[in-house]
Amino acid sequence: MKKEIHLSRNYILRKSLSDEYILYNKATDIKYTISEKLHVFLSLFKKNSYELGPLLNHFRDSNIDTTDIETFLSRGEFKDIFYNTSINEKDKS
Repeated sequence: MKKEIHLSRNYILRKSLSDEYILYNKATDIKYTISEKLHVFLSLFKKNSYELGPLLNHFRDSNIDTTDIETFLSRGEFKDIFYNTSINEKDKS
């Protein structure tokens, strides 16, 4: 079974008029200013589901440093940023 994840509907990604990248948590009413790279990374999960590990490995293989992304994802306050969309491969057919 693949462990695909999707961005939680509790989070909104935006680019402000002052060119800041914003992550807003609707559940806690907290707004975070994030990097452009993190914004792009999280945006991948808005409309699609991916496996986190292979995607991070792909970035690393492409010489993209993922340290900041991994640090962000390890923060306890973001433990609910994704939800699981996994399905069994045999259920796809």
